[in-house]
Order: sequence, then structure tokens, then C-alpha cells
Amino acid sequence: MPQADEQWQPYDAATLQRYQSNGEAVFLDVTAAWCITCKANESVALSCDAFDQLVQRTGVQLMRADWTRPSPAVDALIDSFGRNGVPLYVLYPADGGAPQLLPQILTPGAVAAAFESL
Repeated sequence: MPQADEQWQPYDAATLQRYQSNGEAVFLDVTAAWCITCKANESVALSCDAFDQLVQRTGVQLMRADWTRPSPAVDALIDSFGRNGVPLYVLYPADGGAPQLLPQILTPGAVAAAFESL
């Protein structure tokens, strides 16, 4: 089983689109090192054994966009969802349907329900 950080790929729009074209769902975590809420969510909902098992069971690809130092690409990504900052959690369905925004405060149950609804 890969280490938790190895599961996460850096955000790249072309890679995300390729996953969807291949029929794979993608969970995008837009975060920043200075974001306390992001760190709490990572600790509580995105880095536990239950999350690792959920990812394995559902086959959802994990991507992370780092906004520690704002960049035009991540700025545009955040803006495209009508948000102005982090955390931002987006689940892209495998069928290319509309992305689903998750709450800014995550619980393991909310993440599991979203992944299993795909």
C-alpha cells in the first residue's frame, strides 16, 4: 500500500481530464500550508486508515493543488468554483459529470458518503 503522501498527485488540469476520460473519479484537495482548517481536515478525514481503505475500495484518484504561494493556475481553479480561498474540496465523477463540492469542514463520514455516491 502506498504511503499517504504518495497517493496524492500534484494538481494538473490535463491529468485530471485524462483520468475522467479514462472513466476514473478524482478527488481534488486545494490546500495551503498556512491553512489551519486544511490541516485539521487532513488530520481528521484525509490521512487515516479508513480514508486509505476508502480510496482503495472506490479507486478514486487523489490530487492536491497547493495554494501556499498563490499561483495564477490555482487562483483560477478556486475562482471557477466561486470561492476566494482554501480549503476547497472537489469530487469529479468518473463519467465526466458535474463536479461535487464537499464542505469546508470535513468528517470521515462526509468523505465516505461522497466517494461511495459515485
